[in-house]
Amino acid sequence: MRDVRSFFGLALYYRRFVKNFATIAEQLSRLTRKGTVFRWTVDAQLAFEHLKQALIDTTVLAFPVRGQVFILDTSE
Repeated sequence: MRDVRSFFGLALYYRRFVKNFATIAEQLSRLTRKGTVFRWTVDAQLAFEHLKQALIDTTVLAFPVRGQVFILDTSE
């Protein structure tokens, strides 16, 4: 359960870059609700794979503007 919450939290950070994020992540969102019995289903697996692929495919690139603050997110 901890791993699902961790992944879902990371995904939430990038949600604005994923079209239809709420729809894609609905099954994972249900699993992370307080008081919910954790049961990994086929639907949860499909949602995880779909969301993971959406995060991989989503590319947001922009040139920095001189004199402005910008944040560079990278992965290892």
